[in-house]
Amino acid sequence: MRPLHLGIALSLGSAFLGAVSLIAYKAAGVLPEPALLVLAVLGTAAVLNTVAFGRQALVMERARRVELVVSAVLAFLTVVANLAVLASLATLNPALVSVLTSTQVLIVGFLGWPVLGERLTARFALGAIIALIGFAIIRAPAAPSEVAAVLDPGSLWALLAALAWALMQIVARRSIKLIRPSLVNLIRLWMAALGLAAVLWVRAGAAPDLASVTPTLWLLVGIGAVSGPFLARLSLLHAVRYMPAAHSTLLTLAGPIFAAILALLVFGSLPTLRELLGAGVLMVGIALPARELARRSS
Repeated sequence: MRPLHLGIALSLGSAFLGAVSLIAYKAAGVLPEPALLVLAVLGTAAVLNTVAFGRQALVMERARRVELVVSAVLAFLTVVANLAVLASLATLNPALVSVLTSTQVLIVGFLGWPVLGERLTARFALGAIIALIGFAIIRAPAAPSEVAAVLDPGSLWALLAALAWALMQIVARRSIKLIRPSLVNLIRLWMAALGLAAVLWVRAGAAPDLASVTPTLWLLVGIGAVSGPFLARLSLLHAVRYMPAAHSTLLTLAGPIFAAILALLVFGSLPTLRELLGAGVLMVGIALPARELARRSS
C-alpha cells in the first residue's frame, strides 16, 4: 500500500473508530448513574495506555510540576467532555452528536486568537458563519410552539463537549514545549479516572458500585474505550506520518457519516431530513477552517 493510501486509510479509520465509540456509548447509556459509565471507560483507557506506554508509566514519579498541572487540567476537561457526550446521546442521534462536537475546530480557531496569538482569517470567519447557519437549520422550530426547544439540552451538552475538547487542544498547544505528550496523556487518564471515582465515592459515601455494570455493558465499555480514546487517536497520530495533517483532519470529518450509517444499522434510526441538511451545511462550515487549523498545528 502506498504511503498516501495508508494515510487515507488511517484517517478514515480514525473517523470510523470515533463513530463506533459514540454508538457504544449510546448503547451502554442505560446505567442509573451515567458517571459510572464514564468512570469505566476512562479506567479502561488508562489501563490500555499504561500497557501500550509502559516505559512512561515507570517514570511517572519523575513527572515535572508543569506536567502534573497540565495533566490535572486536561483530566478535568476529559471528564466534562465525556459526561457531556453521554448526556447529549440520551436525546440526540449519534450522527448529530458527532456533527455538533466537530465544532471544536471552530472553537479552537476563535480561542487561539486571544490565548495563542493566532490571527483569525477570512476563511475562519466564513466557516463560522456557515456553521451557524447549519446549526440554525438543525434547530429551527417547525412551529411557533417549538421555539422553546431550539436550544434543547442535547445540543447544548454536545456543544459543551466540543468546548471542553477545544480547551484541551488549546492547553496542549500552549504547553507543548514544556511537557512530554505521551506521559501527560497517561497521567491525564489516570487522574480523570481516579478523580471521578473519588467524587462519586464522596457523593455516595461509598465506593462506586461497578458491580452494577453487567458483562454486556462492560463489553460496550471496552469497545468504546478501545475504539475512541485509544485506537482512534493512535490512528490519527500515525496518519500524519504519511500525509499532511491538514488533509488528515479533513478526512476525519467523515465521522458523522459513519455514525449515521452505524446508528441506522444498530438502532434503526436516522436524523430527520432537516437535521441532515443542517448537518451538511454545518460540516461545510467546519471544513473551511479545519485545513488551515491543521496546517498551523503541523
